[in-house]
Amino acid sequence: MIIRERGATPQFVIGKLNEYIQTQSVVLEERDQKLFEDIIFHSVGVTIKSLINRSEKWVRQMNDILVGQENSSDLTLSIAWKPRPAETEEELDTQDLVSLLRRDPQLLSNEDLERMIRHFRAKIVTCKQRMQDEDNMQSLDQVLKEVLDYRQWFTFELGYKRKNEPKKELTNTRFYKFSGGEKAISMYLPLYTAVYARYQDADKKKRRISSPLTKRSPASTN
Repeated sequence: MIIRERGATPQFVIGKLNEYIQTQSVVLEERDQKLFEDIIFHSVGVTIKSLINRSEKWVRQMNDILVGQENSSDLTLSIAWKPRPAETEEELDTQDLVSLLRRDPQLLSNEDLERMIRHFRAKIVTCKQRMQDEDNMQSLDQVLKEVLDYRQWFTFELGYKRKNEPKKELTNTRFYKFSGGEKAISMYLPLYTAVYARYQDADKKKRRISSPLTKRSPASTN
């Protein structure tokens, strides 16, 4: 913005600056609105929903394989893809956000739309602020990629269960109490299972190798 008036007083300049800031704020809000509508209604939202559905299917396939593995320790592993909670008051819990994204956009209320817009706007502001604090200046496109990375909306949690015992989360403390064979099962079996579950999604006509997993885990020989 350039002020060309000669002899302009400080109050006049400040007034013009405030008008300019207000105008730019309206323009930015309109751009944001279009962006959020694209996320909710159009290609971005559809893609995110599809990827989340595929990931949930993948996790179910992994658990089906893990439950079927036998070993001498009677140790059964499981994996959960848990939605993250909201980090600020303006944000939504991942579970609530995904639930809204999965609904027919035409059936969403104005309140639902406003909640989603506030969520993404808050995530963008937080992401920008963190990058500034880390002296890691990035473009708006890079910020949006991070905010819309659905993988960051969830966290993986590994669990285990012994015969006649309740299921427990496999924390570092519990892992280090395992025997050598149990540690090997806990480290490698989920990795092999993840690869095989993705392999199962491939076109059957393109499969040329046999299953890398058998009913009995190789680590169970310990």
